[in-house]
Amino acid sequence: MSNLKSLRVKKGYSQIKLQYLVGVSNSSIEAYEQKVRIPSLPVIYRLSEVLGCSIDYLVGKSHELDKYYLLSQNYKDKVIEFIESLSKKIVK
Repeated sequence: MSNLKSLRVKKGYSQIKLQYLVGVSNSSIEAYEQKVRIPSLPVIYRLSEVLGCSIDYLVGKSHELDKYYLLSQNYKDKVIEFIESLSKKIVK
């Protein structure tokens, strides 16, 4: 859960707000951030959904996409559009 706190802060969520969005207790969020407890797979999945990142990124296994996940949603959309335009050129 190495990226949990930074993602939470970037989204502007307090631990309390994140607990409600994910459906866990505040002490759980605090324990995950301090690496005292490891969340179950369903909780990790909900955290990744709420925070808009992959599970790999959330747990610190994917460093290639670090810059992408730090982008605003607007820039993420532009990256996706660019990838789609490249894909169309490759298919032709």
